[in-house]
Amino acid sequence: MQKVPYYRFFPQVSAEGWGFTTDQEIKFYDTLSDKFISGRGIDFLRGTADHSSAWGLRNVYNQFCFLYEEEIIKSTILYFQNFSSLNKYYDLAKTDAAYTVDLSYPWISYYPTRRTDFNHKNFNNILKFGYKIPISEEIPSNVEVTILDSFLYLVPVKPDNNMECCELFIRMFSEIYDEIDKPETIYVDWATEVVPKEIENLLDPENWVTINGKQYLKSYVKDSRASNAELITLLDVLVPLKKYYKKFGKGLDLIEKLEKGLQEFFKPGIGEKGEGCILQSLIMKENKPLVLDAWYFVCPILWTSHLAEETPAAKEMVLKSRDIVTMLGRKVSYVFPQFIDILTGEYYDIMGTGKPVYEYDVTGVYAYLMLQYYRLTGDKKFLEKAEKAVEMIAERSFEYAYEMTATPEGAVAALMLYQLTNNEKYLKISYIPLANIIRHSIFFECKYGYGKYFRTFFSTMAMPESYVAACEEGKVFRYMSEYLTKGEKCLPEHVKKFVAELLKYKGQYTMPPEYPREMIAEKTACGELVPSWYIPFEDLMFGWKKSGQVGQEIYGAGYPIEIATGLYEVFDNRKVILYTEYPLTFHSEENGKIVFKVSGTKDYSFKARIIYLNERKQPSKILQLNEKGELVREVHTNLFDGKIQEFAGHGDTYYMIILN
Repeated sequence: MQKVPYYRFFPQVSAEGWGFTTDQEIKFYDTLSDKFISGRGIDFLRGTADHSSAWGLRNVYNQFCFLYEEEIIKSTILYFQNFSSLNKYYDLAKTDAAYTVDLSYPWISYYPTRRTDFNHKNFNNILKFGYKIPISEEIPSNVEVTILDSFLYLVPVKPDNNMECCELFIRMFSEIYDEIDKPETIYVDWATEVVPKEIENLLDPENWVTINGKQYLKSYVKDSRASNAELITLLDVLVPLKKYYKKFGKGLDLIEKLEKGLQEFFKPGIGEKGEGCILQSLIMKENKPLVLDAWYFVCPILWTSHLAEETPAAKEMVLKSRDIVTMLGRKVSYVFPQFIDILTGEYYDIMGTGKPVYEYDVTGVYAYLMLQYYRLTGDKKFLEKAEKAVEMIAERSFEYAYEMTATPEGAVAALMLYQLTNNEKYLKISYIPLANIIRHSIFFECKYGYGKYFRTFFSTMAMPESYVAACEEGKVFRYMSEYLTKGEKCLPEHVKKFVAELLKYKGQYTMPPEYPREMIAEKTACGELVPSWYIPFEDLMFGWKKSGQVGQEIYGAGYPIEIATGLYEVFDNRKVILYTEYPLTFHSEENGKIVFKVSGTKDYSFKARIIYLNERKQPSKILQLNEKGELVREVHTNLFDGKIQEFAGHGDTYYMIILN
C-alpha cells in the first residue's frame, strides 16, 4: 500500500489571554488562485447512501474524520485527534471533548453506494474537517497547556467497496495507534477476588424476582419494580460462569439456581397451527404480542447455543427454535428491522420514524447462529443461510453497528465462513464489524472531571452516542477473543495487533468499589446503587457527567467473569494460575512444565502474572521459545514474593514455565 507519512500537529500555548482560533480547519489551498477552495469527496463515517439505521452514527467522543477527496489530492484521508494530550486543557477550562471532531459540508453530504461500485462522480463539496476547540472563560493565565494533538494521514488510494474501505480504515489507524500515548496497565485480580465477590453479591435475595414459583435474577440491583425475567440477564451471567466453574471450580450454587429457570424461557405451541417453538426473551406475568427488538430475540438464542455442548436442555431448546428463527431471517431477507413480529417479520413503527429502521448487526448474529445450527446438525442448508446473511454484511459500512451486544458476532461468523469455504471475501467482510468497533471505541485516558476515576482507554460505546456499559463490553471481549484465537493463522498483523490491544485494555475495567462518592449519580433510573458491590454500573460517563444514572446492571455482571475466563488459565491441579494481558492461543502442561503461546504481535508487549495458591520459596524459571520449541532466552522476573511472580513478554510468542 502506497502511503504519504502522517503529519502530526502538536502546539502548546502559554499566554495572558486566550486569543487563538477555535478551529483547526483543514482546507485545500489552490496555489494558482492563491486561495482556499473546497474539496470534493466522500465522508465514509456517515455510512452508505441508502442506510436507514435504527440509531445515530455519531460517537459522542469521536476522534476521527475518514474521507476520500476526489479532485485535489485524490487520496483517502484519516484525521485523528489525540484527546489524551488535551486532558490538562479540558480540566482547566472545565470543558469536554464531546462532539469536537467532525467534517462539515456546504449542504447535505453524499454517501458511498452500498454495493461494490465506488467509481461514481456524485461527490459533494467538503468545506473543512478537524477539531473545534471548546472555549471557556475559566482558564487561568500564564499556564502552559496543549490545545491540539492531531494526526493527518493520506493514502493515494481509493477503496472500491465497503470491505476495502473498512480494511483501509483499520490499516491507516494502525499506523497512528503506534504513535499515540497508551496508559500503563495495572493488574486487577478478576479470577480470585472480583468474581468470587460478585457471585456473593448476585446471590443476595434482593436481586431475585419470583414468577410462577420460579426465581430469576433481576436485571438491575435491588430493582423493587421488577416483575419480568429477562433471558439476556440469565445468559449474561450463566454462559461465562459455566466456563469459570470448569476452570476454577467456583460458582456452582449460582449456576444451579440459574439453570432451574432456563427451561422456563422455552415456549412451545407457537404459530397458527401451534407447531412452532421459540426461546422467548421475557417471562412476564401477562401475555403480550410477540413483537420484539430484533437483537433481543436473535442474540439470546445464539448465546444459549454456547451452552449446548454441556447442557442437553439448552441444546434441545436451541434446536427446537430453529424453524421460526430461520423462517424469520428469510422473511426479512437477512436484514432485521428494529421492532418486528417474530412470526411474520412484520415491522412495527414503535419509534414513530414513519419508515422501517434497521439493526444491521443482527445479520451477523443470525449468521453465527446458522453456523451453530450447521455444527449441531450437519445440515448444509444452515451453512447456505449463513453465507446469504454474511453477504448482506458486505453491503454495509460504518452504519453496521447498532448495539455492541450484536456487533462483534458478525466478525466471528464471517471468519468462520472463510475457514469453512476458503472464500477470501468472507475474511474481508469480517473487517466491517471490526472497523465499527474501533470507530466507536475511545482512544484516550480521561483525566478530567469524574472520568478521571476509572479507566477509559480502548473502552467501546455501548451504542453510538451513548456511554460505556458492561453488558456490551462483555460481548465485545467474548467474541473478539474468539475472533483473535480462531484467526491466529489468517488475520493480518495489524488486525491481530488491534484485537489483542483491545482485549488487554478491556481487562482494565474499573469496578464500583473503586469509585469515589463524588462520581456516582445521586439518583438512578432502575433499582438502587450499591457501590460496595462488585456488580458493574450500566453507564460509565466520561468527563463531567456522573455515572450510574441508569442503574447497576446485573445483565452486565457477566463482564468480569468473561475477563476471568478469557485472560486466565489454571495449572498444577488449580494450584497455579497464569494471567496474561493477551489471551493464549495454545497451552499444555507436562511434568511440571507449562508451554503456552500468547496472541497478538511481536512488536507489542504484554504483562503476565503467575499466582501460586501454595506459597513458594523460589520463583519458577520462565523461558522464551521459538516455533520449534528451542530456547531463545530466559525471561526476567520483575516481581516475586512467594505468592505471585510477574514478568513481561511480546505477543505471538511461545513461553515455558518450569515449576519448582
